Amino acid sequence: MKYCYIQPTIVGSTDKGFGYAYYSDLEFFNTKNQALKNGLKIVDSDDFWIGGFDGKNMVELWHTDMTERKNCDKELKGINEEFAF
Repeated sequence: MKYCYIQPTIVGSTDKGFGYAYYSDLEFFNTKNQALKNGLKIVDSDDFWIGGFDGKNMVELWHTDMTERKNCDKELKGINEEFAF
C-alpha cells in the first residue's frame, strides 16, 4: 500500500448544486505518517485526507487524525476519476 495526501475542495453553486474537486501533488509514501507530514507541509493545515493506494486505485481514505473515513465510496470514485487512476 502507498499513501498520498488528497485535498478536497467544495465547488458549485446553490443553483447547480455542489460537489468536490480534489488536489494532490501525487507524491507517494510507504506510510500514512509520511503522507501526513507531506500534506501538512503543502496544505499548511490539517484540511485534507490521506489516500491509500493498492496498485493504481485509491481504495481507502483516512482523516488526518488517522481514523479511517467510512462509507466514502462516492469520494473514492470521484478521486479515482479526477486523477485518472
